[in-house]
Amino acid sequence: MVLRCPSSQTPPFLFHLFANMYLQGTMIFCGGCGAAVIPLPCEYVVAEGAPPFLAGSAAAFLGIFMPGIVLVRGTMGVSGGLRSRRWVKSGVRGLNAGAVGLAYTAVYRI
Repeated sequence: MVLRCPSSQTPPFLFHLFANMYLQGTMIFCGGCGAAVIPLPCEYVVAEGAPPFLAGSAAAFLGIFMPGIVLVRGTMGVSGGLRSRRWVKSGVRGLNAGAVGLAYTAVYRI
């Protein structure tokens, strides 16, 4: 089931800007690369017109940085206790090696 706004009520532009930047911030944080979302601000912000400068920049700033801040602050208590375990250290080293391998493969294919 998809929730939609009635046609007479569209979300305010600043909320729309915040939601789009939040989505981009999530993709940057979880995907690990900001270059992947470079075309999105052009499509979602520039093409739709600019909001008032101060309000628009505040909404965009909060939207793009909030996912990373929430995820990092939300997991700090759990990760602090897990870091001392040997199997966690080994797993993180394996994930790092896998990420380097995937990045190398992507660059090699280009």
